[in-house]
Amino acid sequence: MSTGIMIIGPSGSGKTTLGRFVAAQLGYPYFDVDDYIWRKDTKEPYTVMYSHEEKISRLSNDILPYEYFVMAGSMSSFHYAFDDKFEMMVFLYVEPDIRVQRYITAHWNILEEEYSKAATCMKIICDF
Repeated sequence: MSTGIMIIGPSGSGKTTLGRFVAAQLGYPYFDVDDYIWRKDTKEPYTVMYSHEEKISRLSNDILPYEYFVMAGSMSSFHYAFDDKFEMMVFLYVEPDIRVQRYITAHWNILEEEYSKAATCMKIICDF
């Protein structure tokens, strides 16, 4: 049975960064829960989720070949399928203002694109 370390916390707390670092230091594979929640074959990112069953099946199949692994993210809706696989769980906390700044920095391209679309829309409305 696969045994893992789970890193949880709010957005921008450093789950992915710490998860990748710990996995690299231990020589374990790293799994980001977001990769198992959101479909990547959609026009807009983060708009369509995998079904509940797909999330569990895909992640279970991917960790199966490994004795140990590191995982990070939020799996509140399907954690029960994996609870017995975690030897350790780490909760990260970072002050909200730091998390917001990290989120903006990490997602600036998406935010900039959305701002551009909104500005174009406003111009069309104003010109009308």
